[in-house]
Order: sequence, then structure tokens, then C-alpha cells
Amino acid sequence: GYILAVVGFVGALSQAVLVGRVVHALGEKPTLLLGIALNIIGLGGAAVTHALPMFYLLVGVATVGGSLGLPCLTSLISQSASAEEQGRIQGVVGALESLARIVAPIWGNSALGYSDTLPYISAAGLLALALTLAVRIKPHVAHKGTIQQGL
Repeated sequence: GYILAVVGFVGALSQAVLVGRVVHALGEKPTLLLGIALNIIGLGGAAVTHALPMFYLLVGVATVGGSLGLPCLTSLISQSASAEEQGRIQGVVGALESLARIVAPIWGNSALGYSDTLPYISAAGLLALALTLAVRIKPHVAHKGTIQQGL
């Protein structure tokens, strides 16, 4: 129960206080990359620590990473679509987020049957793949003639 409280509190606080400030200071793509990196550090560290306080701290780091990264990812995807495609693109993004929220707990619980560390290591591995893809995001000319970040 405590871990869910930590995730909920840290996530809400990060969304309310950090996201806007960090995006304003760094921009959306760098904030996305930072968020993914924090997620990797937090989940990878949670896999190897044996101290409960450190585990909570690392889960908090991963939560901050998720709170920073997801809004930026959604924004960058949205910016890459024309006005006519916005609804469809946002629908696809929402569906993929929902699918991930269904599959991840099932995978994590199943992975626990093999190893206490496997859920965290596999999540960090998938995030490392996401980081390599996110690094490749390049500026493109938007449909309105302005330069924006896009996929």
C-alpha cells in the first residue's frame, strides 16, 4: 500500500509543480528524454537495491520521470499531426496508453513468478528502447509553416 501512496503523491506533485517549469526551461524533447532517463534509472535501480528506503526513493525517481515524459510525448505526437488528423492521433495515443496500462501489470505480475527483479529490469529495458527512439525525434516543418518538434 505504501508504494502506491508514494507513486500517487510524487506523481501528482510532479505534474503540478515540475512539468511546466522543466518544459519551459529545457523544451519538450529534452524534457521527454530526461523523463525517460529518470524512469530507466529509477526502475533499474529498484531492481538491484535491497534497502527498502532506497527502493522507495528509486520508485519516486521513476515516477517523476513518468510525470515529466508522458505529457511531452503526447504533445510532440500532437504537434506532428495536421489539424485534420488531431482527433485520430489523440485517439490512437489514448488507446495505446490504455493498452499499456492493461498489459504492464499483467506482465509485471507474471514476471514476478520468475524473479523479483524481472519486472523492473524488463521495464527499464523497454524504456531504453524508447529512449533510443525518442533521441531520433527531429524538427519538421509543421503544416502551418512553423518549425516544431515532430516524430
